[in-house]
Amino acid sequence: MSIHTQVQSVLSHDIAFPYLLTEQEVAPLIRKSVHWLRRQRWIGGPNSIPYRKLGSSVRYDRQDVLQWIEQHSLQTSTSIDSRGQ
Repeated sequence: MSIHTQVQSVLSHDIAFPYLLTEQEVAPLIRKSVHWLRRQRWIGGPNSIPYRKLGSSVRYDRQDVLQWIEQHSLQTSTSIDSRGQ
């Protein structure tokens, strides 16, 4: 079976492939630098966004990035003015 046939076989099934982003695509979305992303991967912990390694390439799942943004967003209310009313 040729590689083209194998790819067509995989794509013909209803498989949900993740939408993967590079660190250069993620950094502006979260308003951080590529250096910050790399440092967070090295440090680990609650501030780092889950990532995948594909060979030597780092990729971020779009859903993981959106979830990270949601978890690290500060909710504010504009319905109360500066006098508390």
